[in-house]
Amino acid sequence: MQERLITYTEVSQICGLARSTIYEWVQRGNFPAPVKLGPGAKAPVKFKLSEVMAFIDKLPIQRY
Repeated sequence: MQERLITYTEVSQICGLARSTIYEWVQRGNFPAPVKLGPGAKAPVKFKLSEVMAFIDKLPIQRY
């Protein structure tokens, strides 16, 4: 099966986090890093869906 790549917007929708929070967590090493699709500063950046879902699956369960 082919890996699906998703945008910051899609990650935000899946996780319920603001883009700025995702960016901060990536910088701290607390969230899967995105992949850059090509050379140069303007190359698109996407996340591997499987890595985002694995991150979610590893979160501790807290029920309210």
